[in-house]
Amino acid sequence: MLSPRELDIHEMQNPTWINMRLEFTHGYGVVMNPVNEVTGTGQPRLWIRDIPPIREIPLALDRPQIYYGEKPSSYVFVGTTVREFDYPMG
Repeated sequence: MLSPRELDIHEMQNPTWINMRLEFTHGYGVVMNPVNEVTGTGQPRLWIRDIPPIREIPLALDRPQIYYGEKPSSYVFVGTTVREFDYPMG
């Protein structure tokens, strides 16, 4: 199972137009687990977890940015002169 970490702009502390459209443009990371395995305590076994991503399997995850997802969202602009916030680099 794969679950992207989407960005929720409604949780922004300073929701300016620049922040919502140019700087905070994407979520970051995923959680991935097999659907048929659990840990000894009954929790899902996580193949990919945490921020920044920690992997238990040899899966390349070079750019974990999430630019679209399941939640309805408004438009953003990328590739502008405004630097996008890109966790963990800032």
